[in-house]
Amino acid sequence: MTAEERRNLRAFQDYVIKILDPTYILSYMSPWFKDDEVQYIWAEKNNKGTMEAASLFLKFLLELQEEGWFRGFLDALAHAGYSGLYEAIESWDFQTIERLEEYRSLLKRLQPEFKTTVNPKDILPEVSKCLISQECEEIMQALKKWIEENSELSFLKPGILTGRGKTNQNTGMTLPAQKCALDAFRTNGDKKILIATSVADEGIDIAECNLVILYEYVGNVIKMIQTRGRGRARGSKCFLLTSNAVVIEKEKINIYKEKMMNDSISMLQTWNEAVFKEKVLQIQIQEKVIRDSQGKVEPVPDKENKKLLCRKCKAFACYTVDIRVVEECHYTVVGDAFRKCFVSKLHPKPKSFGYFEKRAKIFCARPNCSHDWGIHVKYKIFEIPVIKIESFVVEDIATGAQKLYAKWKDFHFEKIPFDAKEMPK
Repeated sequence: MTAEERRNLRAFQDYVIKILDPTYILSYMSPWFKDDEVQYIWAEKNNKGTMEAASLFLKFLLELQEEGWFRGFLDALAHAGYSGLYEAIESWDFQTIERLEEYRSLLKRLQPEFKTTVNPKDILPEVSKCLISQECEEIMQALKKWIEENSELSFLKPGILTGRGKTNQNTGMTLPAQKCALDAFRTNGDKKILIATSVADEGIDIAECNLVILYEYVGNVIKMIQTRGRGRARGSKCFLLTSNAVVIEKEKINIYKEKMMNDSISMLQTWNEAVFKEKVLQIQIQEKVIRDSQGKVEPVPDKENKKLLCRKCKAFACYTVDIRVVEECHYTVVGDAFRKCFVSKLHPKPKSFGYFEKRAKIFCARPNCSHDWGIHVKYKIFEIPVIKIESFVVEDIATGAQKLYAKWKDFHFEKIPFDAKEMPK
């Protein structure tokens, strides 16, 4: 971490303290913190509260001198699902976080007004299940906290549901965590509200509910119909809550597009079936002619020399010219130099698949890093490492530009097949 980055983290620490619950990321920070420091942070949360624990966490964090800790902190935020905070710190742009303060202030202003004008117990028990769709995780947590801390609303016991996939290095809920949240919403009569991201729009089986609330969230017309369809109970309703004129206008356009779609379907249903089939056939023929004339554009392999750095500590690992492809889908590195860059530990679940015998896991050899790089296998008669691209940063030697890849197929470099002749005798 540079001195400027350290100064920036100190300057913006008030934002971090307000948002971060450090106990969620301590397991990911174990390479950097001592056991007694972790215990102090837990004790601070239990005795004084989350913000005090976050303040102590940052104090320990900023005292670290080992190289690579800042990257480890960002990775921990990503793994724990702090997507907004991750992006704000990585770019040192806290405007999004500042805008969240407006929402939090709005919730605080609305709470006393809501208490004096509406008795939640009169209306909310009628809402057997409610699905609140919201894209920003910080706002989701603010909504959940507001409901839990409101004595008139706490009986609703809100749950949270986010997606599983990685986006911009942000990691969502695990499958077991998703299943637990959905089961609680489906079977637990006390769990009356589920606050969800767009993962709830489609693809996940959510129990029927009679109220869907879109809070400052609007997608395209397809998402609008899918989200509204989540209210499968008889007489269900869907509301969009927003003060943003742009969001309102977009929803009006979606409603207009839905009307156009329904009108078009009604018109098509009046067509003669034979005429309709002929029209579709002509369109398909035209589209095929266009596709065939264009041909498939193959990505051009980058033959320039690049190097792989450990994603966590940025230590040098190897050059791309030393990477070889085994059995068309596994990647190894030839040469003795790479073997000095990693250490190995016996694999907890050794097994064989095809010509491969999985024997050990390999990690970055740099002290205080130990980032997971892949596995060590016996391939036929050869002992070779098999690396995973998501464990590394690809750096252009000439420009210094760095890029991350989630899959090998996305990295278009010159892929050289494994050749036994290159292996030492």
